[in-house]
This record gives sequence, C-alpha cells and structure tokens, in this order.
Amino acid sequence: MDTHAARIHPLLDATPTDARVLRFDPCEPRRGRAHLECSLEARCNDARARAHHSSIAWALGLGLMAPDDGRSLARLEAARFATLAARAYPELAPEALELAADWITFLFFYDDLCDRHASPADAKSLRAAEDRLLQLARTPGSRARDEEDPLARALDSILARVSARTGPRWRARFGERFAEYVEGVRWERALRVRREIPSLATYRRLRPLISAVYPCLDLAALLAGRPAHAPARALVEALELMANNYISWVNDIYGVDKERVEGTTANLVLVLRHEQALSWDDAIERAIEQCNAELRAFRSLERELALLGIAGEGQLVAHVHALQSWMRGNLDWHRETARYRDGSAAICAVKQRSDVLSPIIPNTWIAPHAS
Repeated sequence: MDTHAARIHPLLDATPTDARVLRFDPCEPRRGRAHLECSLEARCNDARARAHHSSIAWALGLGLMAPDDGRSLARLEAARFATLAARAYPELAPEALELAADWITFLFFYDDLCDRHASPADAKSLRAAEDRLLQLARTPGSRARDEEDPLARALDSILARVSARTGPRWRARFGERFAEYVEGVRWERALRVRREIPSLATYRRLRPLISAVYPCLDLAALLAGRPAHAPARALVEALELMANNYISWVNDIYGVDKERVEGTTANLVLVLRHEQALSWDDAIERAIEQCNAELRAFRSLERELALLGIAGEGQLVAHVHALQSWMRGNLDWHRETARYRDGSAAICAVKQRSDVLSPIIPNTWIAPHAS
C-alpha cells in the first residue's frame, strides 16, 4: 500500500474562487527565495506566426472547436501553442514547424478532453475514444473516417504526415510513444478519480509518462532526419529523462492553480506539500529547487559526454541541442501563454469565466490577482 497517498484530501478541494497559490513569476529573483534558473540559450523559429495561423485553421477545419465559439477560440489564440512549437523546434523548416504546432495543439486538446471528462460517469466513453486513438497510433496504414470524432481525425492527420516524412521504424516508434503517454494518462486518471495524491516515489515514475515529452522529442529527431537510434543510447536516455523532468516540473509549478481547480493530483507542488508537510510557498520553492538541480545534473552529464569523447558525434550533438531547445523553450512559453494565468483557462474550460483574456506581452509575466 502507498503509505503517502491521501484520499479525498483537502488540498484537492480548491475552487476557482480560492486565492491563487502562485502569485509571482517563478523565474524572477526574489530576496532570500529560490527562482528558476536556466542557462540554456533561448531561440525561436522565424516561422512562428505562420505556424500559429496554420494551427488555428487546422483545429477549426477539423472541428476541434466550433468556429462560432468565441470564448474558446480566444483561449486557443492566447494559449500560443505554436509559440511553444517555435521555441522548442527553432531550426525546423516552416512546413515541418506547422506539423509540430498541430501535434502540440492536438496534445492540449486531448489533455483538456481528459480534464473535462474525468468523472466515473464519463469513463466508458472516454476510454472508447482513447482506444480508437491507440488503434490509429499502433496500426500503420489505419486511417480515420470522415464521420469520426475530430480528435481521431486530428491524430490521423498528424500520423499521415509523419508517415510521409519518415520510414516505418520512426512511424512505429512515434505511435508507441504516444500509446505509452495514453497509458500513463489512464494511470493518472485513476488516481484523480479516487482523489488520491501519489507519493513522491510514485509521482516520479508517473510524471514522465504523462508529459508527452518523449514523443515530442522523437518528433524533433524524425523531422530533422536523424536515425531512430542515437549513439550512447543509455546516456541519451538519462539526458532525456532529466530533460523530461525539468520540462514537467516547470509545467507543474506554473500550472499548479489550474490543476488544483481540475482536481489533478500528479503535480509536483501538491505532492511535495502533502508528503513533506510544507506550506504552499515552501512547496513551490522546493519544486523550483528540484528544477534547478535537475538542470545542473543535465549540464553535468553533457560535460561527462565530452570527457568520454563521444559528445562530438554529430547525431548526438543535434539531439542534445534538441533537448536544450525543449527545456528552454518550454520555460519561456510558460511565461508567455495565458493558459496558466487563470486557474480554469483550458481551451474548453472546466468552468468558464465571462472575463476576456488580456493581451499577452511577450516574455512578461502578468501577476494574477486572487478572485
């Protein structure tokens, strides 16, 4: 039995009217407190604007949202998923960046679908929808029908374009990585339905699965034309796990209020607060410290690769750069997107508010006010 798990815990009883937990930009230095540090180079793809408009049109064309749903469309625009793609994939050609932006958009629509239908009453229909996604992912050549739901057709669109750009090995691996992500989401959902906060040990095994970082990293490699198996595989996997942790934990810090509203339990801040009996401020600081330590470990292993004489191998250099771009790009995007400024700001929100999203000032954190 998981002795650190908590059921129907008061930490999960937050509502949209609660005072926010995160009231500052975690990247901004504060006297006597930790802040997120990132020495990695910030870059952005020049085709960002093109990818933004393309991904919005793609989502509307597939019916992922109704064209007359102004509030959801405003949220989608303000989320800036194409900006995340442009920062995470700074060297892709415009058409490849559009594919990456569509993939990221799809992932967030799926994530919000899971958040909106997390109750036991929705379990059967949600699992059926996921089973169809898994079938598409694991069966090369399988295609969605025109009458199928928009999410299945969206995944079909992405997989068809991936298949056109790469060979069967990459297609199979990408599909299996997505399947692993879905299985992780189901594990997380089971905890959420029981309102159970996982132990830190459980969280550290679960969180890399539900981040979708691994298929995103594979997409970077396959779109760049790199082979499916890089040199020094064991060390690469260690770097990938560190990158995944850093990306996931940054998301947990910036998204803590949104996830409290939704009842998500697999959040680093919440897990630390529960297991280590911390205040919210101290739990956030501890999470920030873990992010910084993970980044230092990542950079340390980079140096070890050089000492081992394998860091200069072309494919490995390109892969490490791709990891760096995702780590830094994800951090910068969290400071730009409106997705985590409002505790209920999903594309199709769990509980929508009537206020209009304010414009985003690039690279500027607009401190939220308590409702």
